[in-house]
Amino acid sequence: MNKNISNLITKLALECAKEGLSLSLCVASDNDKVSIAQVGSKKSIEKSINAQVANWFELLEECGCEACQAKLAEYGSNDDDEEEEMIADVFSTLADKLEEFLKENTTRGDF
Repeated sequence: MNKNISNLITKLALECAKEGLSLSLCVASDNDKVSIAQVGSKKSIEKSINAQVANWFELLEECGCEACQAKLAEYGSNDDDEEEEMIADVFSTLADKLEEFLKENTTRGDF
């Protein structure tokens, strides 16, 4: 990631903190490099991640390509109750992996 992007992420995180807003932002590259910025309450960060996961499922459903349909099939049917459970499972897995990643690879403020 170039320095300009890193600076923008830092500025955004600081501005959100100054305004009392929570932020959960993840930037990923094709070579599996990931940078995460999170500020604010854990509850609000969780809501942000959950909203991103829900949006991701909507995008998969809307796409219709084979890869997206295969990803949806991997997670099961689209029944509303099952979808909520599926999102909760994905969120739980994501939260576990994120926590593990943060412990091993980053410190707060290291974007």
